[in-house]
Amino acid sequence: MKATTQRFSGGMFTETNIEYEMSRRLDFSLAKRTRLYTKLMRAAHNDRDPQMTFRAMLKRFRRQGDRRRHIFKLWLDNLEAGQRINEVMAPYIPASERMMIAAGEENGRIAEGFREALFVAQTGKQIRGALIKALAYPVLLLLIQAAVLVIASYQLVPVLEGLLNVERWPPIAQSFHALTSNLRSWGIAWMAAFFASVIVIFKTLPTWRGALRAWLDHRVPPWSIYREVQSSNFLVAMSALVKEGASVDVAMKSLQRVATPWLGAHLQRMVRGLERGETPGVAIRTGLLDDETAGDLEDYSDGGAFEEAIETIGKDAVEDSIARITAQAWVANILIMFTVALTILWMYGSMILTVLKVRELATAGMY
Repeated sequence: MKATTQRFSGGMFTETNIEYEMSRRLDFSLAKRTRLYTKLMRAAHNDRDPQMTFRAMLKRFRRQGDRRRHIFKLWLDNLEAGQRINEVMAPYIPASERMMIAAGEENGRIAEGFREALFVAQTGKQIRGALIKALAYPVLLLLIQAAVLVIASYQLVPVLEGLLNVERWPPIAQSFHALTSNLRSWGIAWMAAFFASVIVIFKTLPTWRGALRAWLDHRVPPWSIYREVQSSNFLVAMSALVKEGASVDVAMKSLQRVATPWLGAHLQRMVRGLERGETPGVAIRTGLLDDETAGDLEDYSDGGAFEEAIETIGKDAVEDSIARITAQAWVANILIMFTVALTILWMYGSMILTVLKVRELATAGMY
């Protein structure tokens, strides 16, 4: 059943709709999701139905005038209408966390589902922390580079233009002049295009598929980083289902129902491989996993120990992914620093060579 959001009656800008939109966008941050999963996990461990927990929280939200009351009321209405917990929560949480909750519901151990969702959320925090730590310095350098180029475009280059006609500049300085002239004419458009590209890339990470995407997934951040994260989440979810007795094909079909289009395409290929009679270790080679992890699973599958292996590898894959993501960020770090250094050398070289050219022409009486 498809998960739904809500547009309350009375128009888009009613107080209720505004509160709902603010809650949907602001009240499901990592920290708040972590608290919610912990609360639901502990309640489920005490044999308390999640609906009872939602009702208790809704009662408190109504008493306090908390804007989350609209979403929790919607959740309860949808649960009473026959939807599952992962379905009602789907519009408000990441797909990877929903996948864990769905796995818990599938095997009848919802507490474990919330525990795995909590694990995935915390893993995401670790990954973001590693990326921020690795990329903070190069991003700062990029900002400095942008500032230097702006200053050069509007302050330095006009001064040099006044000293000597651009056609008489050294070739390297002429190329730098072409760059700064382009920035002066099209800088705002380039900036808008850059931010639009970033938005499109991140919006299409869960949906875009195809041969080019498969190539990018193993070579170029952020696609390669996204693949690393999703492959780890897949292994954790698979291990949760297999551990509770689900067969490999049933586990994959269960995950396919709640996966994003990109991950769903990988799962579909895995299921088709199993239906053709391939071993799980061979069927799982769709490009989702890195070669080493896929090779390990294939070896275990050949030895008849795939189910036992996937649980262990699933947990280890998270730490391995963080290590690989950190390594990719380190490479990006080096490339960015090299680019910044090259740009600064280009700018100073252009300035010095142009000044020397002016001096040379003046000495020869041709200035």
